[in-house]
Amino acid sequence: QLVRRDPPAALRERHLRIGRALLGGLGEPQRATLLFTAVKHLNLARELIVDADERRVLIELNLEAATRAKLSTTYDRALAYLDAALALVRGEPLADLIDAPFAAAALPPLDELIVTMREEWADAHLALGHVEEVIPALRTLVAAEPLRERPRRQLMLALYRSGRQAEALQLY
Repeated sequence: QLVRRDPPAALRERHLRIGRALLGGLGEPQRATLLFTAVKHLNLARELIVDADERRVLIELNLEAATRAKLSTTYDRALAYLDAALALVRGEPLADLIDAPFAAAALPPLDELIVTMREEWADAHLALGHVEEVIPALRTLVAAEPLRERPRRQLMLALYRSGRQAEALQLY
């Protein structure tokens, strides 16, 4: 065996340990720069990763990096992280294994992660003023998740900013 593959839990723990060690003693600007560099390199290698759990770890790292970029009001960088994270989502989570015994417990957190990423993606677009680009995606998200308030609020805001106040009020 040429390449040793760690079990997913061990890989996740190793990522967390490395991240804590690297980010522990740094100030916020240095953390953001280091996190940006690490995530950029991980994204370059994403096509080599086949394991779904490893892909989930990359998605979570991108989401964390996007959150940090958003907090420092660099929405274009946050959008790049979120685009990279969404590129890692391929179809419905666990679609091939929906009948597997573990799927019932694993599916809700994966669905929540994907919906959260899409909401963050919409926030970044709205902050950058890309209202027309985000409206179709938000309509799809609201149709798929009709009881979630955040995407509905985002869609109302996007419609209002694009001059469609009547449509925004209908959603209310």
